[in-house]
Amino acid sequence: MILEPKILILDLVMVRYPKPCSVRELLQAARLFQISDNSLRVAVTRLVAQHWLKSEGRGLYGAGEQIQAMSQEIRSWRYAQDRIRAWTGHFLFAFLPERPKYDRTEIRHRARALGMMGFQDVASDIHVRPDNLRASLEEVRQRLVTLGMTADHVLVSAEHIAGLDEKYIKNLWPIKQLDQQYLEMTVRMRSWMQSARHMQTEHAARESFLLGREVIRQINRDPWLPEDWIDASSRQTYFETAIEFDRYGWTFWMDLLSWPEKYPSRSD
Repeated sequence: MILEPKILILDLVMVRYPKPCSVRELLQAARLFQISDNSLRVAVTRLVAQHWLKSEGRGLYGAGEQIQAMSQEIRSWRYAQDRIRAWTGHFLFAFLPERPKYDRTEIRHRARALGMMGFQDVASDIHVRPDNLRASLEEVRQRLVTLGMTADHVLVSAEHIAGLDEKYIKNLWPIKQLDQQYLEMTVRMRSWMQSARHMQTEHAARESFLLGREVIRQINRDPWLPEDWIDASSRQTYFETAIEFDRYGWTFWMDLLSWPEKYPSRSD
């Protein structure tokens, strides 16, 4: 797989946040993906200029203003299941002001934010999800802003909705596909952990990075639907396997780049 230097750099910086990455670490990681030293250095320089990275000393780079909040949000995937509570039948609605079609960047940012928070479209400017999040309305609103949405939206929690029944809303999510993904990804991660025992460190680190990107992206975009809507057991097994996989993959990167032995915690 061809990996862009920008993606590798930002992923590693977000993984290490709030600690910085050294140029040595970035160069060593880049060689796993056949990224030249020059391409890596050019990408770092551009990302600093764009405020995606910031210099934290000679040869050290950390998350810049553009991605500090996003880094914390993405890293919190390990505790994603703690964000939900038992569903009481209420729904969250996000009402967004209409945007000009030419404002593609903002439209893309708000679509990403809504997707990462599990909302689905009811209409072009109305989006819904089950109100089974532990967060308050203001906290959900703030998370949407952190993920890239403008603050000019309104959130409402409602139980009785004229013209929209629960079955219609439930069918907005590809529930069968989600259940299948939980099963398939669990098998892939377990199979990889079995085979990684016989891999060289460099090979295992490379593969754990690529598969890990898929796993984390899927968890961050999982809608975390109510337990009686989906196969809750498969989702729980998938999530627990993802934590196990992540810890195992971390050991290869720890060996490769001499990272500290401590696995990231809530306080990191």
